[in-house]
Amino acid sequence: MHQDPVQEPQHPYTQDPYSFNPYPPYDPQQAQPTFVSQTPQYAYPGNMSHDSGQGGIAPKRGTAAQLWQGLVKFLGGRGLLTAAGAVLAILSFLIMPYYSNYSGYFLASQVLDDKWWLELALPLLALIVLIAQQVIPRIKQQHMRWSLILAASGVLGILLHYWFIDAAISSNYWRPGTWGYFLGMALIAAGGLLLVLGPKKAR
Repeated sequence: MHQDPVQEPQHPYTQDPYSFNPYPPYDPQQAQPTFVSQTPQYAYPGNMSHDSGQGGIAPKRGTAAQLWQGLVKFLGGRGLLTAAGAVLAILSFLIMPYYSNYSGYFLASQVLDDKWWLELALPLLALIVLIAQQVIPRIKQQHMRWSLILAASGVLGILLHYWFIDAAISSNYWRPGTWGYFLGMALIAAGGLLLVLGPKKAR
């Protein structure tokens, strides 16, 4: 009987021992396409979030803006008006001429007339009271009373300034320091009245 020679089993994916391919042949019926859906993210200036916790870029604020916000938070809008008047009155007394080249400080220190120091004491008093209203609890509780003192110091400053300067020089020769002091004390009076009528801080 004739018998076929025994054939050794061959690897199903190898026909040639010198061309071994570990991967199965490509079958188009079994192959399924795989898609990865991604939505591209673009960063535009208008779409940037102000909240850095949401992946946006928080804009940096300048020192002047931060200082202004701090003052508004500390004093409130009405307090800022009063403080601006006090600073203007102090600067007008110290460096701005009342008449000719003479400032209020010159009149107080060189002419040796102590009454001129009252013009410096009144805006300083207003500034101290304004700050004390924010930091001293007892004065906070008496907010209306101290606000009236602020308004009264502004009115008194206007009256004394007119009395002092009018006795020294005619109004035709008044210089920027004179008018600056008037304006500063008027702002103190207006700010004090607004503090009486409204809340002490803008919320």
